[in-house]
Amino acid sequence: MSKSLMWTAKDARGLTVQCLFNEDARSYEMTVSGQSAWTCRSETFLASSEPVFGMDPDDRALSVQVADRLMHDVARALGDF
Repeated sequence: MSKSLMWTAKDARGLTVQCLFNEDARSYEMTVSGQSAWTCRSETFLASSEPVFGMDPDDRALSVQVADRLMHDVARALGDF
């Protein structure tokens, strides 16, 4: 399985989110993860297409929505919310 980093972001609290593109013989998928020093959450969804020339706009929008939700989950696990 081949993996490529599509984007990453870090906030002032040190929480990090990233989106990876995973390719294998059967499918293309995006894995979005939110993590801190003490906890990590991730979610995977099927990609619309291989991002040869950049991410599909729908995949990008979905990855940002998932990242936002995961950041809130990680922050809640740390007691920030």
